Amino acid sequence: MIVVLDTNVVVSGVFFHGPPAAIVEHWLAGRFDVYATPAIVEEYLRVIEDLSTLKAPHFTYPWEEILLARCHLIPDAPPRLALPRDPADEKFLECARRVGAQYLVSGDRDLQAVEGPLEFTIVSPRQFLQQL
Repeated sequence: MIVVLDTNVVVSGVFFHGPPAAIVEHWLAGRFDVYATPAIVEEYLRVIEDLSTLKAPHFTYPWEEILLARCHLIPDAPPRLALPRDPADEKFLECARRVGAQYLVSGDRDLQAVEGPLEFTIVSPRQFLQQL
């Protein structure tokens, strides 16, 4: 299964319990493949680093190594899907489109509100766990 994870899912999974943490566990166990671009991985790492100054991670792994090893990286590309209310979310939509993802997993209401013909489904972390 090909999946794109929004930053809020990865970061919540690293620092907190609940559905995002279960998603990170399933991902690290190889239950699905996560695709990302360098810009997405950079955002994951930046937010993990920023939050690490305030809170100890639930999972204490060398995240830079893990993300580079476990994410299937594709090159960054200009977005073709200008649909989100927040332009910073375009990279997730474009990545999902380009890799033929089945799911884009996000807790972001802006992404969940995207309408239009998409070749993938945008789901919440809880919905994604139900699909697993």
